[in-house]
Amino acid sequence: MRTFRFIGLALIAILISVNFAACSSDDDEKEETGTNIVGTWKYTSSEDGTGSFTFKSNGGLVWDDGEETTSNHTYQLNGKDLKIIFNDNDDYTLGTFTIAGNKATYKYYWYDYATNKKGDKECSMSLTKE
Repeated sequence: MRTFRFIGLALIAILISVNFAACSSDDDEKEETGTNIVGTWKYTSSEDGTGSFTFKSNGGLVWDDGEETTSNHTYQLNGKDLKIIFNDNDDYTLGTFTIAGNKATYKYYWYDYATNKKGDKECSMSLTKE
């Protein structure tokens, strides 16, 4: 009788363990840090219209704002914190970059590079990886 009780408890423990493991892997797929940021992303922004960013693996950034394509930009990614530095230290944005599959959201503020003064309004951008 004790053997059957022990086997029953062992089976329940195994099933619970498998269930927890399955849940954690689902959560990992829903939202990632910016590890997959490298590549070209088309964006729509509340403040900056539409265009695209091409994030290079070396920290370089090409920005196409729909009128002009420029490549004198850089980015720094630390977990979900993304800083985009425009025009060789002119202005920058700083915010949270969240990836879900081939979609991403960037919530950010504009900053003046010389004074580090933060803009008044939080902006938001929806992106799709090409």
